[in-house]
Amino acid sequence: MRIAYIYQFLTLGGVSVQLRNRIRYFSREGVECACFFLHDRGGGILGDIVPVTIDSNVRRLLNKVEEWDPDFIATIDSPQVYGNLEQRDLDCCWINEMHTTTRIASYYRKLKHMKNVRGFIVPSTYLKDLAVSEHGLAADKVRVVPNCVDTSLFSPRPIHTVPDKKILCWIGKLDAHKNWREFIALCTSLASKRDDIEFWLIGGDTATGRVVSQLIQCLAESGLMGKVRWIDRVEQDRMPYLFSLVSASGGALVVTSRNESFGMTVLEAMACKCPVVCTRVGALPELVTHNESGFLYERGNIDELIAGIERVLDEQETRSCFTGKAQAGIAGRYTLRAVGDSYVDALRKFSQA
Repeated sequence: MRIAYIYQFLTLGGVSVQLRNRIRYFSREGVECACFFLHDRGGGILGDIVPVTIDSNVRRLLNKVEEWDPDFIATIDSPQVYGNLEQRDLDCCWINEMHTTTRIASYYRKLKHMKNVRGFIVPSTYLKDLAVSEHGLAADKVRVVPNCVDTSLFSPRPIHTVPDKKILCWIGKLDAHKNWREFIALCTSLASKRDDIEFWLIGGDTATGRVVSQLIQCLAESGLMGKVRWIDRVEQDRMPYLFSLVSASGGALVVTSRNESFGMTVLEAMACKCPVVCTRVGALPELVTHNESGFLYERGNIDELIAGIERVLDEQETRSCFTGKAQAGIAGRYTLRAVGDSYVDALRKFSQA
């Protein structure tokens, strides 16, 4: 089996991480893969395990895909290529993966009119329901295959020097979707009442100068300059140590997203036994069971967010319960093998339909 993946951006983000996880498993199972991108945005985590082609010219890129002679073409949230693909006489099975809930999700409704697309794969029940009810895709053509986590990489790591203060960590792009401003509002509230917390904001290496200026201005106006540590990029192989450090400090991961089609950062944190406090949006309740494997709050409710965080920071029994149940829940559904087998099964069924 040969799978050609097409995605518009090669970045250090959820899609590239997911591709890397899958491909590592597929390589052991005799499944060949190649990745094709329109733009390089500093990903750099795939080239050592899979052939990578980057070409901003859609027609030329698709010619290279067909020259590779795949059995399956899997496009991922890249509407720029769909018109050209639809016009081709494909000698393979084309499926489309949908991973976004941002504004570009509006392209979903156009997919039902494309005859060449044999089926759709989404990472969560939430996104399937959205694709069917809001965008009109046929339910029997949409398969849920969750994202996977590499537990050989994401597992608790030894931390020899534990910080004096508890770390509250936020990870993501500096955009409205990830809602970094709500994390700053949280920092402002907690900094005024507690002196035992460090605030870490991770991400933003691809942010524009304008967005960076907005962040700095927001920190200054909130009186947080020198109190929030901003780290614009952490490489994938260092993330388990980051989560383990946050956990060892007595801290937690905070997710303030406006929506999520899955929540890869949450899954990776839970695999490292790092407690999570998340917005009750999108697919996050599929990953986090409220008051069992983590804490969910209503977006915008800072008081509820603070209450959840203080439980996680101050109640050792609650922390242990959350992290134990979260890690145990990963083993059965989100491993490379479980997800990889489910993904291949979906492809085969689409090709036979």
